[in-house]
Amino acid sequence: MAFVRAAVVTFVILSTIRPWKLPSVRTTLAWCVWAAHWFAILAVWLVAIAPRYLIDLLHVLFIGGFSLLILAIATRVTLSHGGHDLAQERGSWPLRIGLSTGLIAMLARVGAPFAAFTYFAHLAWAGILWISGMLFWGFYLVRLIRTRQITQP
Repeated sequence: MAFVRAAVVTFVILSTIRPWKLPSVRTTLAWCVWAAHWFAILAVWLVAIAPRYLIDLLHVLFIGGFSLLILAIATRVTLSHGGHDLAQERGSWPLRIGLSTGLIAMLARVGAPFAAFTYFAHLAWAGILWISGMLFWGFYLVRLIRTRQITQP
């Protein structure tokens, strides 16, 4: 069933999102969404091919796929509904820090079972990096929400 799930996920993403096309708008946010879809496809196939590492490889889906989508979509929604200039998403450093720490955390978590002597250190660093990046990004979003721009028609 894992191969069926992988095929269905791949078909749905490829047919609706068309991730083989690079983002037309070259912003950090657009690259997050683009990469998240590739991570989702990669994750379901890795889980199907290597079921022994199911828990470890699902972190590719949850951190690489879903976390990136959360970062990107929440940033866009906060900027647009808060009346902020969408140009802020082009080179958003809080988004980039959240993205970078999340991806490093994902690599540390996926690599943990292959580093027997430092397994728990890998898990600890993965958790610390992911939480730190999400908090940094989250505080930035809270600041944006609190400083909502009011536009006059």
